[in-house]
Amino acid sequence: MRRRRAARTNHPIDAYARAVVDGRVLAGKYHRLACVRHFRDREREATRAFPYRLDLKRADRFFRFAANLRHYKAEWAGEFIRLSPYQQFRLGSIFGWVHARTELRRFRTAYNELPRKQGKSLEAAIVATYTTFFDGEAGAEGYTIATKRDQAKIVFNDAKKLVESSGLRHRISILVANMHRDVYAQKLEPLGADKDSTDGLNPHLIIVDEFHAQKDRGLIDVMETATGARRQPLNFQITTAGTDLLSPCGLQHDYACKVLDRVLDRRHLFRLHRARRPGRPRRRRVAQRADLAEGQPELWDLGEAGGSLCARAQRRGTCRRPRRPSSRNG
Repeated sequence: MRRRRAARTNHPIDAYARAVVDGRVLAGKYHRLACVRHFRDREREATRAFPYRLDLKRADRFFRFAANLRHYKAEWAGEFIRLSPYQQFRLGSIFGWVHARTELRRFRTAYNELPRKQGKSLEAAIVATYTTFFDGEAGAEGYTIATKRDQAKIVFNDAKKLVESSGLRHRISILVANMHRDVYAQKLEPLGADKDSTDGLNPHLIIVDEFHAQKDRGLIDVMETATGARRQPLNFQITTAGTDLLSPCGLQHDYACKVLDRVLDRRHLFRLHRARRPGRPRRRRVAQRADLAEGQPELWDLGEAGGSLCARAQRRGTCRRPRRPSSRNG
């Protein structure tokens, strides 16, 4: 009975999921299924069959951290960042779900597929700063990675600006391609597949920027295997919708869809899909919602649509069952 009452709380995570499930928030198939999965897990949390629970205090701690950061661009410069309800659901789930006994993070991989110009880099910078320096991991190493170092530096530079604009300079030292906190031996650095060596790394956090541009899993696999000494690493992947069904991003997309479709049971993967099919105009209601949200800095998640790479492939008869993309998702 306790778990059922918990599933009906007014906490932003539960409230948003309930609004989607009830149809009060417009959502595509996999957006809705992520919310359905949330309540399914809430009903059985902290049981022998499902040893995870949603720690709302941990989620709120992340929300408070984000709320103390400031925008640094355009007309919003200097204003405090406000997470939208959708972001509170997604990021609160990532940081709030823990193992009931060990208190370690449940979700180790977060796949974020969003349209262009939705603030993915800024959001990833918030996650990078928090997870590297304020996640309670002594000696934490965070890396923003991409196919090219210049791309990897986009999220890293956003994190630098957040630190500079939000009064964290007295805690975190900033260099050209390094941020560190000596007292806890923590550091955050950009890493490109084209220039940088991956020898001797021990990442607590991996931010994968523009995942769809990765032609193979070489760098990602090296980074994931390097997390073996960490008890609760996080692989936070951001991308726009790609077109290559057999690329690492395409396989991860299809794999995540199967998790939400309950074809696969992978409790350590969090996935919520909000990308629009390339070339397809937004539905009228969606476009109207986006127009109303323009100019509001807290709404970084404009746009919505259903559909998936696998669905398009099935219509063409080319969809294949993917190999398991990551050894850390199960």
